[in-house]
Amino acid sequence: MSETDNSGSLQAIQAARQRSAMWQLCGYARTGRKLVFRSFGPSPRRSFWRREPGAFLVLHSTRYARLEGVVSGLELATGAAVNEVMQYPPPDSILTKNSNVVRGRYPPWGTRLTDGSNIVLGSSGECCVVCEGIQYLMDDRDVPATNRWEKIPLTVHGENPVSWDRFCRPIDQSSHFEDIQGATLEWWGLTLSHSILFLVATGLPGEPFALRFNYTQYVDCPTLMHNMSLRMATAEEREALRGRASPRVTSYIDREPGRGNCASSGKEALVTIECDEGLFTIWAGMLFLSWRDRGRRRESSLFDPVIKLGW
Repeated sequence: MSETDNSGSLQAIQAARQRSAMWQLCGYARTGRKLVFRSFGPSPRRSFWRREPGAFLVLHSTRYARLEGVVSGLELATGAAVNEVMQYPPPDSILTKNSNVVRGRYPPWGTRLTDGSNIVLGSSGECCVVCEGIQYLMDDRDVPATNRWEKIPLTVHGENPVSWDRFCRPIDQSSHFEDIQGATLEWWGLTLSHSILFLVATGLPGEPFALRFNYTQYVDCPTLMHNMSLRMATAEEREALRGRASPRVTSYIDREPGRGNCASSGKEALVTIECDEGLFTIWAGMLFLSWRDRGRRRESSLFDPVIKLGW
């Protein structure tokens, strides 16, 4: 199948819709910029999260993603028509006339109140991915980069140890954002465990620099960003998530920061990325910076090796 074959992409989406209502983001292969989702086969004795994958959806040459961990109701649109079918379309700087735009919603989200009652919030929020081609695969051996490790060739290593009493929320790390201002920022990979997203910054002395977002709840950015700068999001930018993110995320927009070392509110978790391509955001519980942080032991690293596409 050609990666730019729109008819093949449409068939892949149709097969995915027949296979499963929900798809979980499970990996990203930097080579070819392949974003991978998995569905789940029938297994009544295991929970949804612990079932074996039943099928895979591979999005080739991914240029942009606005996602949380699980999506549903997948549909396909072209770059030329996306403004007509989406309330919050991808930015024009990302789109071409023939781009494939995979769009969907987030599944219903429930929460338990202190009195023991349950509230289920409806499916809402508009997610999308801009790519050049889509494949539907049934065998994990056909999935790109399965169980393959890639190392980030760091030249500058941080010395700060990671410990439970050291806060590494995005807001705690924001004073070091200016160290990589003006760099080119690229997706390097992601892992299902702990919802980890790795970005690599290049184009500055001492490059590359790596950013590790842990407990990543929401991503809205291209896979390649030029001349970027980072900062914490403003109140207006946090509010703009409504409609784009699910209630699971937006219900924490206005919450006051907590006392733990993992961010739980928009004020401490939402990072804004300004770049030539536009204005974007990432919501994460923790953030580690390769030029500032290392592992729990001196010989260990948070970044080397880092990437495993697996399940």
